[in-house]
Amino acid sequence: MFWSNYKFNNYNNIQIHTTGCELSVFDAKKFASTLNKNDKAIIINTCSFIEQREKENQLLLNILYRTFNDYKFYILGCDVKNNANVYKNYTTYDNEQLRNILNDDLNTCLNNDYRYEDKDAIFLKIQDGCSHKCSFCIINKLRGKPYSLPYQLIVKNLKNTIKNSKKIIIELNGTEICNYYDETLNYKITDVLENLIKDFPEIEKIVISSLDPASLEVEKIINFISNHRDKMVNHIHLSVQSGSDSILKDMKRRHNVKRIKDIHYLALKNNITIGWDLIVGYPTETEEHFNETVSLIKELKPLMQTIFIYSPRKNTESYLLKDLPENIKKERFNIIQNLVLENIKNCDSKSYKEYINNSKNIKDNKKQLYENLINEIDEIWLNIDNINQLSNIIKNREHSYIINIKYNVNKEFKIFFIINFLKEYMENVSIILHINETFKENIQEFETKCGCIIKRD
Repeated sequence: MFWSNYKFNNYNNIQIHTTGCELSVFDAKKFASTLNKNDKAIIINTCSFIEQREKENQLLLNILYRTFNDYKFYILGCDVKNNANVYKNYTTYDNEQLRNILNDDLNTCLNNDYRYEDKDAIFLKIQDGCSHKCSFCIINKLRGKPYSLPYQLIVKNLKNTIKNSKKIIIELNGTEICNYYDETLNYKITDVLENLIKDFPEIEKIVISSLDPASLEVEKIINFISNHRDKMVNHIHLSVQSGSDSILKDMKRRHNVKRIKDIHYLALKNNITIGWDLIVGYPTETEEHFNETVSLIKELKPLMQTIFIYSPRKNTESYLLKDLPENIKKERFNIIQNLVLENIKNCDSKSYKEYINNSKNIKDNKKQLYENLINEIDEIWLNIDNINQLSNIIKNREHSYIINIKYNVNKEFKIFFIINFLKEYMENVSIILHINETFKENIQEFETKCGCIIKRD
């Protein structure tokens, strides 16, 4: 199953909608800073990482254009290059065009706001682009050649953002953050970490994005975290993708299972937890290959995995291979997901348990608030295929609603996207998802992930 990545921000009349990674959020905010703050503009920064995101891009555009047809639309990002014909009637900028527009003088956002809304963290993009040629991935074609933001510019961005903040959390991100290199100062990623801590005493914690297991910088990062526990989150995330050497070779990844184990043993020695990115259902993945991944998960017990079902991408090497049946891919997804939940349940890391408990408490509080308000706000039924009905709802986003949606297993991506869209875009909305006997998911887990209440009809 695919969970939507949709996020929403707005500044006066400028709306910012993103369907992809945090890099897209960062770029969209920077682009917003080039516009007049009184412009009636809608910015959509698109994603093409998986086919599901392309469908979400088009659904979002359809909803917003019908609702705000008097706004100027700007379509940005990966899907602009991947599906140019879809956006031919709009003003578009692909990632390389964005780089040319967002020069050094435009690296602060409107209101200097890089902050997440749900946690007091500052997101900083320090690297973009990728030169690797993994057989399944289209990002190297859509995000362009690798480049690193000079350290002095990172400092400038951060100073403009934090202002008088006494404590801050920093999240550093990039497509290939292990490849960061400032050639002027001869800085690599650990040099950035060390100097940020030295230059900004306000920093409480630093988080870094997914690391490439093939990079020798991973060991340096682990050692750095171990020596700066008070300033670093004691957790790293690896782009593992598979636990089978055969599949890793087919994927044209540059690491193997032994490398993954070596990193885990070093992290364990230094009391650092590890999460993975995984792809299940690669075209050449047999049951034996999949079981190798399962065995590796059971052995190493990684946490906070991001699991993707393989999605064929045009202009990639694996696109020419015969895809596995969807039911097999989904079955494997569910097996891995259950292993992840078991790992989290049995984790003895105090800091990780605190993270999980805090997240659960926030969700429980929101659920209780919803139950207290349920008799005080208007209740409506939403047919998600009726875009005009949805448009009328979001035009009145200041109003409070309970929205009832019937779950349709054949259109699950729409339901997931619409739920995320409504909850991100409308502050006062509460959602009831009505299910029947065809619903096979764990209800409690689904409620937590979707942030809605489920009723069985």
